[in-house]
Amino acid sequence: MYVFFLPGLIWWLVDEKLKANSFCKFHLKQTLVLFIISIGLMIVNAIFGAFLFIPIVGWIIWRIWSIIAILLWIGFFILWMIGLIGAINGQQKEIPIVGKYAKKFKF
Repeated sequence: MYVFFLPGLIWWLVDEKLKANSFCKFHLKQTLVLFIISIGLMIVNAIFGAFLFIPIVGWIIWRIWSIIAILLWIGFFILWMIGLIGAINGQQKEIPIVGKYAKKFKF
């Protein structure tokens, strides 16, 4: 699920055995939250990219955001790796920060 989210989601929707598998459902929920976070980061990045058209001030805002965005993407990658390693090891270990939101999905 962590590597190929969209094909994994489609496969989960079609296969009844996967829907009944609690391990698969657990990691699908966490991956779904990570996917939503990545979409949010891309949207915010696009919004801050619009500041580039403002002379000088826009350039300063863009540079500050670039540093923040790099740190956020590194954090996202670390969370993603924690989930992937947990799934590979067959553990249902919650990803820090993300796990509590993943529990709220009911399906």
